[in-house]
Amino acid sequence: MSHNSSRSSGALCLTTNQLDKIRNRQCNREMKVAAAARNKAYQTAGRKALAAGLSWPSDLSYRDTYPIPESPISSIPGPWVAKEGAVEDWADIARTLRESGPAPDTTWVDVPPEPKTEAEVLRENINLELDGWPWQGCPEKLITVAPFLPNFYHSNTKNAPFKLERATQISQLWTKLMANNDLARILVDLLFQNHSTAWKFGATCRDATILIGNHINHWDMTGTVHGGGWFNNCELPRFGPDTPTDSEHQGFVASVVVVSPFRRMEGGPPSYHEQTRNLYTSMISFKTFNEFFKNVQFHRVGFLSPHHLALVIPHMRNLKVLGIYQCPLLPISETLRLLEIIETDRPLKNQVSLDFYPMYHQGPELRNGDALRVGDYGVTWDNWDHDTIKAVWALCYRILPQARKQDVDFESPHTGFRQYMDRGPCRKVPEIIDAIFDETMTPESFAALVDCHNREHMGKVKLFTDNTFIACRPEGYDAYISKYYCGRCRVLMPGMFFKYQDIFNWKTFEASLQCLGCKLTQHLHSERDHYKGRKRHIIHKWLHSGGDDGWNDTDIDRAILDYEANDIAASAIKLDNRRMKDMTCANPRDRIDKEYDEVQERINFDALGRLGYSRRSPMVHEKYIVRTKWNWYPADRARAHGV
Repeated sequence: MSHNSSRSSGALCLTTNQLDKIRNRQCNREMKVAAAARNKAYQTAGRKALAAGLSWPSDLSYRDTYPIPESPISSIPGPWVAKEGAVEDWADIARTLRESGPAPDTTWVDVPPEPKTEAEVLRENINLELDGWPWQGCPEKLITVAPFLPNFYHSNTKNAPFKLERATQISQLWTKLMANNDLARILVDLLFQNHSTAWKFGATCRDATILIGNHINHWDMTGTVHGGGWFNNCELPRFGPDTPTDSEHQGFVASVVVVSPFRRMEGGPPSYHEQTRNLYTSMISFKTFNEFFKNVQFHRVGFLSPHHLALVIPHMRNLKVLGIYQCPLLPISETLRLLEIIETDRPLKNQVSLDFYPMYHQGPELRNGDALRVGDYGVTWDNWDHDTIKAVWALCYRILPQARKQDVDFESPHTGFRQYMDRGPCRKVPEIIDAIFDETMTPESFAALVDCHNREHMGKVKLFTDNTFIACRPEGYDAYISKYYCGRCRVLMPGMFFKYQDIFNWKTFEASLQCLGCKLTQHLHSERDHYKGRKRHIIHKWLHSGGDDGWNDTDIDRAILDYEANDIAASAIKLDNRRMKDMTCANPRDRIDKEYDEVQERINFDALGRLGYSRRSPMVHEKYIVRTKWNWYPADRARAHGV
């Protein structure tokens, strides 16, 4: 763009504003010249006065007041005072300016941009090649669209958007070993005993991911391929007139079956109606091919509950490994129920290995600086006003012995349950697991170790038993090491696993005494985040017929019929409408997607005080804080709420 002054031939046409600016510049130059002359004369007069032995004269130009002129018009020439001599015409002024020299160049010059770095150039090339890529904006390095399922979208599409060279990742050793089908089947069975060993093997190189992916079946709980879930045609009947005759439509089961949602190329995440419908179809598939399953793994299945597993798992006679990972409705409180399910109608020689990773909550992301909505409680989504660490160990006090009895490994570092414990708020996990089975440990040492997150003694038994060192504990520590009978789980356990207010006056309500593990179980069953309450209501409508013992945990044929009879699809659609209403409500603060962008309940400021009426449950990041004198927690806070 250019900005040049235009001149026409002959007389120059100037506006009034332009002429005013021209005269002002001329007057300013004349005033500056006059001021310079006065200053020079003043300096000369001062030097002469000093040479003559006189004082320096005062400068009349800096007086505060000026003599009032006799004439109302100032004698000092100004911009609006008529000058003596001939009056200049506008044409004469313009001619003078034109003869004074060429006009300054006012053309706009674009500053050249800084050269781009190699990273910026590479990023532009990648974005250009990804034009039309359906997962644009997803996390980088999207290698799989489901567990152990490589992303083959670009290789199965004409004019593939990927044109850049990809890194070479090969493993000649594993390629040769997996070329033998018998050896490959043995390796896959060993790898998929636990999810951690399988994914670590697949993460070594791209070839390893493809190799193990070729030997397992992927069941789609989202509905990506044919508008519905994909179950390798296992939902089709095996016998009868409706049995498919061609091999392409006949169902089959691999040695490992991974049931999980798929990342869809379009259409967004699945609706609740699709999730319940696919769960219903998967139950039909499990029923049809129940004798062929050996290793089944469930990953993040939204509506999967213990009642569904109780319907399908006991009928899998040849099942050896059951993996359950991060399913929303299967928290740690369901562990004992799962151990019971895999033992149902199964002889001792045909036990099932359970690899269970309970639902873990890392909390919502920090938004708009609202720190009160953020808390990585791990076990629960919201603050539940109890000591989560003691509650989890109260559950493990019953879970780990039962797992050992059934020969289920929950203690090794590569198992899902142990990784869940290491990731959560609990501390000194290996030591406490060993202490649960150590019959020689004293009650004082065990209580101090379980309460090692207490900043007063940090698990040291000498400090734990010192009533003088620990203030605000006039009652002593006997209540923590004595054993009490939980009226709900029917287990005799140390008082450390009970809320202090309950055991301090335990004789008052001895029959209703409950441990923290049972209190945590009740809280997890009543959680309302992510529509958990409404989802459980749908499951209750599907598999419950009323009464105290109305759950259908044995008759899978009836459960399949009840899906249509109880109109579960309509209930799921109603929940979809509720979710859409919450996403489009009038108040912008409440306009959120509670399934994927759920927020936490606010913590009242009274509860955040030193002696608030409720206690904030331990958070995961607290175990990584280095204790100093600046962040030490007041000791009386720990027992202000009867913990």
